[in-house]
Amino acid sequence: MAQTEFRTLNNLVAVFDSVASRHLQINDFQSGQDSEVEGSKALVYPALLVQPTAARIPKTDNGHSMFSVDFNVEIVDLVHKDNSNEFEVLSDGLEVLKDIVAEFQNHEYYQDNEFDIENSLSFTPIHDKYGSEVSGWEVTITIQSPNRNTFCGAPMENL
Repeated sequence: MAQTEFRTLNNLVAVFDSVASRHLQINDFQSGQDSEVEGSKALVYPALLVQPTAARIPKTDNGHSMFSVDFNVEIVDLVHKDNSNEFEVLSDGLEVLKDIVAEFQNHEYYQDNEFDIENSLSFTPIHDKYGSEVSGWEVTITIQSPNRNTFCGAPMENL
């Protein structure tokens, strides 16, 4: 497989979008702040929502060779008005998030491109999201990718 450089925030968000479009239990994908998602087009559930929250380029013995971006990731779905299917929604949503983690950790495409998840993951249930009968899970996933230490192509004058 060809090597891809996950150099930009857009590249990393596109990874989540790609996984969402290929996963048979995800019907919609959106990225942005909660207020942007809530005010945008109506979601088709179950939906994967991704919001970048922080970025870092840590100094190591090899210089600034890696960069990391934290994403708040949510999988949400509709529940019945009486909440009778909420446990099923939570069970399915947790499986979808586990599938995403497995994809990032085990698929040769991501392994070949030195794309990785940092740290342990802790999932938190969501109840009554967006003022309606929406529940699911959220997790902070920190994606680590090589920092190729090259200019991004922005025009600069010589020193």
